Amino acid sequence: MKKIKKGAVVIDVCTACRGMWLDDNEIEKLVHMGEKNEKK
Repeated sequence: MKKIKKGAVVIDVCTACRGMWLDDNEIEKLVHMGEKNEKK
């Protein structure tokens, strides 16, 4: 497993299958970050 940090969110990535796992409510945080970037 590899960890990628995006803001306050840590994404766990499997180096073998490239699957990604998020903890509870982290998808909402990523969506919110994306919405903020679109408004710029």
